[in-house]
Amino acid sequence: MLNVFALYLTSGQAIAWQSPLAAGLDAWQPAVVEEVVYRFALLSLFWLALRRSQPRHAAWLAALLALLAHTFMHFDDLFVQAPFAALGLGAVTALLWGLPLTILALRRDLESAIAFHWIQDAARFVAGF
Repeated sequence: MLNVFALYLTSGQAIAWQSPLAAGLDAWQPAVVEEVVYRFALLSLFWLALRRSQPRHAAWLAALLALLAHTFMHFDDLFVQAPFAALGLGAVTALLWGLPLTILALRRDLESAIAFHWIQDAARFVAGF
């Protein structure tokens, strides 16, 4: 609900309810693709690069870098228009939505992160965002 409220405030558009079934189906693609690309592939590449220089903290540093890349990818247009606003929104987004997914991916598994991402997106899509 926090995600829908934030999008409502920042976009200025009214909630346009969508079928829950359609929203659930639409939410699978970004949940699977983004989690596989960012929490699996990119995190793995960062881990490979960091594992020799930071052996104790390589997994968490790699996860943080992948989290930041994933989060700030959503604000590419805003960085051109208002870079400080993009940094602020990106930091809040990373903390509220990205960090739980990162912790799930590291502590549990990729499937848990995909499921949580799917729940977030399905709720947002039901509200039309």
